[in-house]
Amino acid sequence: MSFDAQVYHEHFASRDDSYASTTLCKRISWQHSANGLIIVDREDQTPFTGFIVGRVSPWNLKCGTTGNYLKKGGLEKAKYQLHLMRPTDKILGRDFDAAITNLETMQKVAGTTGDHRNMVIRDVTGEMLRVTANVFEQRPARIPDSPHGKRAPDAPKMDSITESWVIPTDLEDQFELVKYTHRAVPLPVFEDGQAIPPLDANRTLDGALVEVHFTVLQWHVQGYDTFLAKAGRINILKRSVSVASKHPLSDVDDDQPVHKKHETAIASGSKD
Repeated sequence: MSFDAQVYHEHFASRDDSYASTTLCKRISWQHSANGLIIVDREDQTPFTGFIVGRVSPWNLKCGTTGNYLKKGGLEKAKYQLHLMRPTDKILGRDFDAAITNLETMQKVAGTTGDHRNMVIRDVTGEMLRVTANVFEQRPARIPDSPHGKRAPDAPKMDSITESWVIPTDLEDQFELVKYTHRAVPLPVFEDGQAIPPLDANRTLDGALVEVHFTVLQWHVQGYDTFLAKAGRINILKRSVSVASKHPLSDVDDDQPVHKKHETAIASGSKD
């Protein structure tokens, strides 16, 4: 079934949880989080998760199994990253502009420096929204890595997703250290209600028209304000017309050798 932008706009653009909604700024407010501020629902003060529709830019698209990791610092700090551009469809483009305007308004409310970074990005192509999510999340308790510890009656067990996580061979040693304290969290990308496997996420997202659900956080850092659009569920509305690679491991960087023990990884949702 082909995607109809007009029908989508009529059904979803006016919803209260759309970042393009004309009543958005009346519904949400800022509240303290553990380390900064977070956008919440004004009535019940719970974290607000809204959505925006945009086109995924190929620029710095890092939604493979190691995210944007550049071999600096710990692998557990890796993040999925994508940038949303204005859709080419006129009506969805206007919705995107409205959402960006609302987000910039919320930035001005929380910001104290006038220097707002890392969420709404501008370049020669126009405005983009940078969206990120953690590739790994800390476990409630460390999983024992010794045979004796693993045999303990109440020892936590390794989850199947992390156990089968595909990783480049040159990062295997780091992953062996990380997986006992952190679990791998597939980016929750869906198409027609079906989860996209982690190895296919980067390729599938490239150039696609997507609906991205996210929360917004803010911190004050050394003279500027940094904002974060933290990704939740991502729904693919329309794939790019470009032909996708058929290589099963094409989401892993070409210059990195690949661990081939597992050819697939299980997709699931992640915590916001």
